[in-house]
Amino acid sequence: MITFISGDLLQADTAYIAQGVAVGSQEGLGTGLALKISTKWPDIQAAFKRYTRNTRFEGGDIFVVKPSAGSPGVIYIATQPDMYHATLPFLNRGLRNLAKYCAARYRRRGAAEDRRGAWEAGLGG
Repeated sequence: MITFISGDLLQADTAYIAQGVAVGSQEGLGTGLALKISTKWPDIQAAFKRYTRNTRFEGGDIFVVKPSAGSPGVIYIATQPDMYHATLPFLNRGLRNLAKYCAARYRRRGAAEDRRGAWEAGLGG
């Protein structure tokens, strides 16, 4: 289920945080929510940067880092062709990829496990 939260997102009691990011290499993740995530949970950001160094991360692709004892999971969605502008086609593609990923996990593992599931994957077009 998607829940909208206001205030400090990093203090929310949630299993996952979703973030729209630019396509390509993520070496420049140093502002806004990305900076907050990398400061509070550097391992999450490091995993995403490793992934984008070795894999094409294009419009609509997703990368999911599973929750751990000290952090929520983070879902990165390639919603932007550049650092500044999200596009509806990229967002729609990303949400469809996320829905496919969730449906596949649900079928494989069952609803009980996915309520606070353990995901880590990249999925692209």
